[in-house]
Amino acid sequence: MLSSNMNLGFQQITEVPFVASTTGDGFLSGLVPNRRSRERLRSHARILLGIPQLDPVSFGSRGRVSIEPLMLTLCSQLMSTAPAVAERFKHDLVKYGVLESNQENASSAMRAHVVSLLQNCLATSNEGIPLAGRVNQFLSQLTLKDESLQSFARQKRRQWCDLSREERPFTRLPGQFVRMEDGEALLAVWNESTSREELRTVDAIQLAEAGEMEEGDPLVLYEIDYIPGVRVTTVMRGIAPVGDAQRDALEEQALRDHETPLPTLAELERQERERLKGEFSATGNARIAADPAQAGRTR
Repeated sequence: MLSSNMNLGFQQITEVPFVASTTGDGFLSGLVPNRRSRERLRSHARILLGIPQLDPVSFGSRGRVSIEPLMLTLCSQLMSTAPAVAERFKHDLVKYGVLESNQENASSAMRAHVVSLLQNCLATSNEGIPLAGRVNQFLSQLTLKDESLQSFARQKRRQWCDLSREERPFTRLPGQFVRMEDGEALLAVWNESTSREELRTVDAIQLAEAGEMEEGDPLVLYEIDYIPGVRVTTVMRGIAPVGDAQRDALEEQALRDHETPLPTLAELERQERERLKGEFSATGNARIAADPAQAGRTR
């Protein structure tokens, strides 16, 4: 099991708020084999959420890819399996602030900022992994380096956490990559509702699209169950606590370290026995004091 420090670190993991538009294609291709049909599905999700489309970023011979908010990937995957509940998902996104009522504002401005930063990363692209994975690696690096993007990511983390806590069909599980096993990725995640570490597995293709990971790398797993028996599972890159989040985590841990732990049941029972023993002894002494003759006979 994880130490309390690791648990606290898990809880402070922040998702990278933007992803390559083709993230999740491995999942979608099993349900929507045709590439153009997958693009139409994403277009429908974009229209539903009111997210404007930006020009794709060119990686030369490697291809072109658009940068999209994380919520668009989740909505596209949900629409591919349970289109009837996409409106409810949108309602929850708006309710908890993940989706701003006017997407022309903060998210769009930040996305344009991210695209401009991304242009400077293209020369270092790694040929060994899928394009979506390479772009998502860049995006996580940018989130760590750019202060305004960090602040935006922390704001989104709080909103995703609120959604996960309040809406049972949506579960956000921060954690880390453990290892690959038989074509599946083993993840260690923190389940806030049960207050314990749990293990999950996802198809290896999801890790490849999220970006190459090493043991211990942070991530966020989403489990969406808006229709009973139909679960959409998605894993995204995360970043370890940075800036204010790191400071908040350290302060919270310092407070916990100075808390007085609650006594155990055994300790409470021992205290009660000692209390009763003390009362019995005090009662006996009082009787002796009240009847010295009786005390003499006793001796």
